[in-house]
Amino acid sequence: MTIQCHNLFFVIVCFVSTDADVCTDRRGC
Repeated sequence: MTIQCHNLFFVIVCFVSTDADVCTDRRGC
């Protein structure tokens, strides 16, 4: 998993979230 997000909090949420779509859809990680 590449950490390219500007929002560190969102990165953590994305990491712990089971939905991969949330990470890709919201911030485009």
